[in-house]
Amino acid sequence: MNAYTSLLCETLRTSSPAGQPSGAEFFAPQPYAIGYACAWDTISADKGGHRKRIGRNAFLRDVFQQVPHPVLLDHDASRVLGRTVVIDSDSFGLWLEVECGGSELARFMWRAVASGALPHWSVHYRHPPCELRGVVDISYGRLSEVSLTREPAMPHTVARLRPRWSNVDRLRDLLIIDNGSISDMSDNEWLEFQASKALLRQCELTDSPIPKSSESLRRRAELLCLEAA
Repeated sequence: MNAYTSLLCETLRTSSPAGQPSGAEFFAPQPYAIGYACAWDTISADKGGHRKRIGRNAFLRDVFQQVPHPVLLDHDASRVLGRTVVIDSDSFGLWLEVECGGSELARFMWRAVASGALPHWSVHYRHPPCELRGVVDISYGRLSEVSLTREPAMPHTVARLRPRWSNVDRLRDLLIIDNGSISDMSDNEWLEFQASKALLRQCELTDSPIPKSSESLRRRAELLCLEAA
């Protein structure tokens, strides 16, 4: 057992005083892992002499096509943990919702996400050829795979399991009531819609209170848009 696996095991032991899960718990359907794979216009960690900054909506083609991508452990193609079920773009970044693959390794790593031992997302993507020097701006890319990792390449990429009590239906209802048909939105309404999604997802990631009404959500989204203008 290598040092990395030992650290995961130790973190799981110290964060789960009740001991190992029962067989029923272990084989029960796992909640989705959620979070942002990247935050727009944020500079990455050093990548060997250069850093990357992903522009807003760089992965729009992946968002529209919704092709499932494999979810790996530290970009290792031999260790598949699951697959993406939602890839979405909002005002903050690229949002992921991922289902567990069901293998023993995947379930073990899902527990690692829950305990904080595997706390970040990382993405591998293709982009047009460019000079890799200084800060490289990426305006277009195509996802290859998504990974769960301990060492993030980008800030604000926290992974967590969607709480079983999380009122996802209420979050979506607020968006539907507030925005109606996406195709009929003006440019300002679209920006507010993107900000609304980001606000609700931050509530879900941080266990913050959900806005009590669609009007409250709209006001907060308008303020977010004004701050970004």
